[in-house]
Amino acid sequence: MAGLNLTQLIGNLTKNIDVRNVGDLFIATGAIAVNERVGDKDETTYFNFEAFGRKAEVMGLYLRKGSRVYLSGVMRNNNYDKKDGSGKVYGYKFIVNKFLMLDKKEQSENS
Repeated sequence: MAGLNLTQLIGNLTKNIDVRNVGDLFIATGAIAVNERVGDKDETTYFNFEAFGRKAEVMGLYLRKGSRVYLSGVMRNNNYDKKDGSGKVYGYKFIVNKFLMLDKKEQSENS
């Protein structure tokens, strides 16, 4: 039986998105801060993400640090051995499949 790997996040970008072109493929990397209420305190969790292709290109053009955004995608293992040979690092990478820009469009001065 197949499993389910689906993650949905709503939050604000912590920095401008870095977009690079590798051959014919655009790759965007960034981070999102997700705030949630836990008891009587606010807690923030940070997620690094990657997007590919046209999504990456559009994200780089229109999203900036502080932009509110919805991201949907999957979590992937990001495990690797340390370069100095002292052990293994375990982590996850969030791969974006869909995104929505949640900020309101800026009103022009004439409207």
